[in-house]
Amino acid sequence: MKWSNCLIEALKNKMLKPFKITIYKRGKWTEILKKSFPHFYWYDKDKKCYLHFCAKYSDEPFLYQLWFQGSIREFNYHNK
Repeated sequence: MKWSNCLIEALKNKMLKPFKITIYKRGKWTEILKKSFPHFYWYDKDKKCYLHFCAKYSDEPFLYQLWFQGSIREFNYHNK
């Protein structure tokens, strides 16, 4: 477990492999008005999978959503 957030982790991976990582955003910036932030995840072309920084706790207060304890996990993305 480490302290970070999904956007920072996505950007770090993009800087390490700029042509192999694509960053995506789920949610709108206007969600901030509802005290929630959009979620960022990335696709790694080498590993052929989607990854995201997942919070250890799901009930983080609003400002703690900017910096929280969690880990990078692989997930299956289904476009609905």
